[in-house]
Amino acid sequence: KARSISNGDALTIVVTGGILEAVLKADNQLRKMGFNRIILSMNTIKLIDGDALIDVPMITGGILTVEENNCTGGLGSAVAEFCLEQTNRPKLFKRIAVKDVYPSIVGDQNYLRKDYNMNSDAIYKAVVELLNDI
Repeated sequence: KARSISNGDALTIVVTGGILEAVLKADNQLRKMGFNRIILSMNTIKLIDGDALIDVPMITGGILTVEENNCTGGLGSAVAEFCLEQTNRPKLFKRIAVKDVYPSIVGDQNYLRKDYNMNSDAIYKAVVELLNDI
């Protein structure tokens, strides 16, 4: 089952794993700007918790998925597949994940998140871009 971290109406962020920490850091910046968003923490990707996602497109204008996994076949793919099979689809959809390439650098988690544009600053920017497009 998904765990609801916060509620809002501007955007939905669906996250899995330890990167939730970066999402919450970005969320602090967003709240200061007056953006209220839904944050769902998905503990599992398969089977995806459709009950947590079914009403999201009617509440918020878009979905951003965030994961430290490969973008192919991960959380973003599962959420996109679920949403496309529903009658209510999100207006906008974006994934933050590791691109489908072999890593060529090494470093600690914070270094890698920054290099792969997956840190809190990148998450914040992605949310602002989506909100500007809604």
